[in-house]
Amino acid sequence: YKLLRASREAVQVRLAKIARGDFLYRPEVMKSVPVTPPVTVLVTQPVTPKLSLSDAVEAHLKELDDGMVSAGKTGKNGSRDKRHGLREMALIVGQDKAMDAVRLEDITTYIHQLQYIPTGLDLSNLTRPLTDYGPAVKVDKPLSPGTQRKRCEDVRRFVGWCHEHGYIQADRADAIRKKLSAKVSDIDYSESMSGGTATRSYTTDELRALFEPGKYLKW
Repeated sequence: YKLLRASREAVQVRLAKIARGDFLYRPEVMKSVPVTPPVTVLVTQPVTPKLSLSDAVEAHLKELDDGMVSAGKTGKNGSRDKRHGLREMALIVGQDKAMDAVRLEDITTYIHQLQYIPTGLDLSNLTRPLTDYGPAVKVDKPLSPGTQRKRCEDVRRFVGWCHEHGYIQADRADAIRKKLSAKVSDIDYSESMSGGTATRSYTTDELRALFEPGKYLKW
């Protein structure tokens, strides 16, 4: 009985101290503290801004002017050798066309159009759209095969630059670059067959025709 009474008195004393606030135990302190869940930080890749074809061309030319990218074999004078051709390409494909919307078909159209474009056009004072030039429009001096080859090589480098900057997807860039490389090879071959610099080995029959023409010139 004495033990129970002592315990009851001890509890009463403790409760009185808690009520006065001078006891170590404070209910407001011992209450469960809400735990703030950790904030999940999402690591996102930077979004490449959409760019028009014309703006991409000008940005590429500026880097060429500033020496930030190589002009390549066909442009020892920096962007001056490439400026005209790339701007022609933008006019044919569509200056306002978004870079991520440029397709292989667009570049194929440009490649086909090259053979009809006159030499030395003033792009700031065109009398007709470049897309109007074709078999039905006679021009005094169309682009030479060598110039067409340079145009294709310049556009091929430009497409590679666009891919590096995230303006065009890898698979599309690869397809366009392969098409342009194939066109360059076709032009080289055509030049060699028309008397230009040979770009492939002669076949056995071709060598025989050169050194034994009598066998091949019989009527």
